[in-house]
Amino acid sequence: MIKGILITLLILVGAIIGWVNKPAYVHKNHCTVDDLVEDREAMDKAIHKMGPYYQYTISPDGTLRVDRGDGKWLILHYKKGE
Repeated sequence: MIKGILITLLILVGAIIGWVNKPAYVHKNHCTVDDLVEDREAMDKAIHKMGPYYQYTISPDGTLRVDRGDGKWLILHYKKGE
């Protein structure tokens, strides 16, 4: 009986600690890449030219950036027809 109470108490304390440590500033965003980019195919081609081994990020204004590993983010220019 004491083991059951102790296990329940540990689970409850763990759940409360997890709930308290959850960041309150994180909000679910339903925005997709297609909402940010005018030409998805051109963006995919730009990413394909750079290669799959880099980290990419896209800004809300549609700017595509790539981190080549040196900590500097390069801006990839992509236009329709390139």
